Amino acid sequence: MDLPPEERQRIYAEEKARIEARDRIRAEQDHKFGSGCFPVVAVLVVVLIGLWIVGSVMNNKPGLGPTLTAGETGRLVCSGNDASDVVALGVTKDDCDALVEAQTAHDKYGIRELLLTRRVYAIPCGTRVLVLDEGFTRDKVRIVDGEHVGLAGWIVHGAAR
Repeated sequence: MDLPPEERQRIYAEEKARIEARDRIRAEQDHKFGSGCFPVVAVLVVVLIGLWIVGSVMNNKPGLGPTLTAGETGRLVCSGNDASDVVALGVTKDDCDALVEAQTAHDKYGIRELLLTRRVYAIPCGTRVLVLDEGFTRDKVRIVDGEHVGLAGWIVHGAAR
């Protein structure tokens, strides 16, 4: 099938115009994306820096100080994750672990059993403690004031500041 030269010329011109239009549209889109990309990246960077700062502040709990080491005294602080104003103190490491397992499983009856059998005590936030042993996940403390003065046991690491 042979096309006359005029028809070929017309098809060539149409194809050329279509390709040029497509290239112009792509260039405009690239320009729009390029100029709009910087503000988006800048906002993301600012948000990430803000989250990092907030995380640092929340983790260090300003005014309460850093976590304590063996031999230091401080106060029990509430985590803010629940509505209670107490810190749980397990009599032994195993009791502390059993409490963490019950809390993780949302086993309120298991927690109640640990409290009723006096394997775990509910100590008010703000109670002064002496850190006897510092561990990676839990610390051994002795209560030095309040209703449970003299009681020793294990708390989640970082609950004393």
